[in-house]
This record gives sequence, C-alpha cells and structure tokens, in this order.
Amino acid sequence: MNGSSGNRTRVLGFEAQEDIRYPMDPPTLFVVHGDNHSGLDLSFLLLLSPCFFHQYQQFSPYRRNLQTMILSESDIGERIASGNLVVTPYSKESQQPASYDLRSAEDYLLRKGECTLVASMERVELPRDVAATLMCRSSFGRRGVLIGGGFVDPGFRGQLTLCLVNVGPEDITISAGERVVQIIMQEVNAGTREYEGRYQDSNGAVSCR
Repeated sequence: MNGSSGNRTRVLGFEAQEDIRYPMDPPTLFVVHGDNHSGLDLSFLLLLSPCFFHQYQQFSPYRRNLQTMILSESDIGERIASGNLVVTPYSKESQQPASYDLRSAEDYLLRKGECTLVASMERVELPRDVAATLMCRSSFGRRGVLIGGGFVDPGFRGQLTLCLVNVGPEDITISAGERVVQIIMQEVNAGTREYEGRYQDSNGAVSCR
C-alpha cells in the first residue's frame, strides 16, 4: 500500500489517504451526548486528536449537540442594555472577555477545611435562553478554594449563593466588593422552561432548604 496516491486507510471510522500527513495533536477527551429524543442512550466517550474530532463534528448526525456558545463581553452588554439579562449592580471592572466576575456582598472568613456560603453582591436574572456556570477565579483556586453547586438554570432570579470550600492550608479573608467567582453564560437552544425552584428570588446567602 506504499507509494500509491489512491491508497486509503480507515482510522476511527474515517477514511484518509496514506500519503497525506495529518498533524497528530495530543489526544483530547471529549464527551459526546446523543439525541435524547431518539429514545436511545447514545452518550459515549471519544478519545480523539483534534484532527479526527473535527471530522466527527462535521459529519456526525449529532453534531448540533457538540456546539455551544458562550456569551462574549459584547453579547452580555447588548443583553443587559436591552433588558434581556440583569446583572446589577454591574461593574465594568468585573467584565471579562467571556465571563463576569461576581463580587462578595460582605466580608467573609473562609476557614480551612470548611464550606462557607458567600452571597454575591450582584442580583442576576437569566432569560429563558441563557444558563450559567460558576467557577472560582484562578487567584482563589491557587490558594485552595473550590466551588460547589456551580450551575444556574435559565430563568433564575436573585443573588447567587456561592458555596466556597477552602481546602488550602490557611484561612482566607474575603472583603466586601472583592471579585471572587466567574459567571460564564451560555446560550440554551430551544429552551422552553425556566427555573421555578426553592432558591428563586434569593436574597443574601441562602442555606439548604
């Protein structure tokens, strides 16, 4: 099979000519979810180089499930200006290229080995087509601070309760107004429901209900 331009081989289900050299980037783990409406559990893991993942994404009938759009700084600004999204009080200093830094509503002490419920200064109101993920800012992560309960459903309204766990070697002080957690907002395709749970319209840090 050497030397012939027409020779082909199959790798992970994709045909490729042997005489074409494909860049083999380090393998990457992707989680791919199938079509839930088919009634079949088509969730599976693919261990692919980015080269082959691109081909899978291009030709798979489930490619729509691999696509998500994170709201950029301009997207967030436009939605806030139109009243579609609420983040108040808004701070330009907290705005990042593809996220927003939530600030602490008051002073807190994160004791080592404990979970502390921290209220965000901002009240957030998400529309039906936007969900959000919460992640600790890297400066806190480097000191051993982790966050739990880091997903916000479409339609949520209220201050966010940030469940911060200090697994570092020392207590950490948070000052009122300090930027603590990034909120990353993503579009939700064809969303029809909004959050109606027990933490709707939260004020301050709310413990488990």
